[in-house]
This record gives sequence, structure tokens and C-alpha cells, in this order.
Amino acid sequence: MLRPTLLLIAIIALLAAGAVIPVYNNQLFKTTPSLNNPSEEINPGDQRNPGNQTIEIPVKIYIGEKQGRVVFENITRLSIPSNGNIIFKLKQVNNPGNLSIMINGNVILRELNSVDKYTISMPCLYVNNIACYRILVLIPGYDTSLPIKSGKYLVDLELSWYMEDEPNTIELLLVAEITTSGISKLD
Repeated sequence: MLRPTLLLIAIIALLAAGAVIPVYNNQLFKTTPSLNNPSEEINPGDQRNPGNQTIEIPVKIYIGEKQGRVVFENITRLSIPSNGNIIFKLKQVNNPGNLSIMINGNVILRELNSVDKYTISMPCLYVNNIACYRILVLIPGYDTSLPIKSGKYLVDLELSWYMEDEPNTIELLLVAEITTSGISKLD
């Protein structure tokens, strides 16, 4: 009787600590990003979704080493006129060399004229023919929506990778899905 109780406590402790689960070829709970489904996009002028907008962030990186890191500062700017929610997703990948690669990312939203910032971790952002491990915890801003206050934000993107192939270029298309009463993208 004592052993099953201890086993149950150990399982609960592991889950509370963030159990590690494997991700292979973007397969985590069968949530692979759809690359060709325009119905997933929310149009700013859509009467069914007023206040919603999807902002695309294209990124092109040269992968010249087995592992590395690149930072894109001020990759875009966002103006959020009222409190809302934001989530970042990988929409599309152009991997011409079919690289065996794992890419992790962080999005940093820095509010202008303030020290406030949001950091959104994106483990296993893109995985192809290689294993990637991440904790079994929903990450606000990546797996679920992140509440965000109104303001003007600079967006930085940090990407790190590990690959098992020869150097090549890879293109990613990230999207920021924002839900609020009004949104605009600054130039």
C-alpha cells in the first residue's frame, strides 16, 4: 500500500517539475503548423473577428555551423492600442537542403519608453529529421495566448540551432496573432 502512494507522489512531482517529452519533426501532440490553410489566418478587417490581426515576420538565416545563434534586433514594431492577447507561431518553412536541424527561439517584446518587456520562449520551433526535447508545460505566447498590455513594442528575435548537415540557408515565416480591440503594425 505504501509503494503505490510513493509512486503516485513521484509522478506528481515529475509533472510539477516539468516532465521532458520528445519532439520529432514538429510532432508535439499532433500540432504541426499548417502550411497551406489560409482559414487559420485572421484578417484585420474580418467582421467575424473584429480586433484580430496576424502579422507575418519573415526570417532568412544562413546556417554555416553545426550549432549557433543569431539575434535579429528590432525585426518589427507593434502598436497595441488596448490590452489583448498575443501568440507567436511558425507558419511556414523553406528548407531547400532538407537539413536535419532543430531550431529554438525567443521573442522579446520591449515596450518603447519603458523597461517593461515580455520574453516568449519557443523551444523546438522547427525540427526536421532530428530529435528535440522540451518540457511538458504550456508556454504563454507560444503554446497558448499571452495577455499583453497596450503599448508600442520593438520585437527582437533570437534563434539558436543544432544541425547535422552541410551549411545551407533556411527561411522561416513566423506570425504574431494578436487579439484586441485595435492593432496596427508600425513601419
